[in-house]
Amino acid sequence: MLSEFVVPIYYDGFVDAVIELRQENKQLAITLGYYVRKLAVLKRGEGIRRRDSVMRTEGQDFLDLYSSSWGETVMSSTLRMQQKEKLNKPILLPSGDDIQKLAKFIDSEIKRELELSGKNNHAKLQKLLLSALLIFNKRRPQEVASLTVGDFRAGQATRDDRSDILTHLPIEEQTISER
Repeated sequence: MLSEFVVPIYYDGFVDAVIELRQENKQLAITLGYYVRKLAVLKRGEGIRRRDSVMRTEGQDFLDLYSSSWGETVMSSTLRMQQKEKLNKPILLPSGDDIQKLAKFIDSEIKRELELSGKNNHAKLQKLLLSALLIFNKRRPQEVASLTVGDFRAGQATRDDRSDILTHLPIEEQTISER
């Protein structure tokens, strides 16, 4: 029975085991702390129901140890380790091939939606066009996200005036901008 292990003499062993375990699974270490505390509360409650002063005292003493040191010895350092891992997690960027495949898919979906545009359902087309713009200008997505329809139309009207800008772009970006 688990209540046999929820006694003050085993508390330090429990803390040491959880500290060792958290090297592999930090969330499990946090969860175990919650469950062992709950077991101590249940043991104390069962001792009160049975009028067993030893059981009640063991549960209460374990809770006292838990509340006095668990937060500092295990919980705060484990949460700090989790946060550090989260901050140091590498950001995986999509490959160029994946971006090209996505761009081709979006182009085909735009063409399909344009064919179906008679149904007055332009919400999907708007999302697809914004996605196409984000892929085209992946270095400055916030600029494209805040682009208004008026700005877009004004840019279409002056399309011929941008030839000198295109000549200064790298060749791959010139190719992309031709689409």
